[in-house]
Amino acid sequence: MSTEERRLAAIVFTDICGFTELMGKNEKAA
Repeated sequence: MSTEERRLAAIVFTDICGFTELMGKNEKAA
């Protein structure tokens, strides 16, 4: 895996984690 691919994978992974966390907060607030 190249450095660029690794950076993209990290961004996508972080994005998914943040999105899941937001959805959890929204469910609790609802």
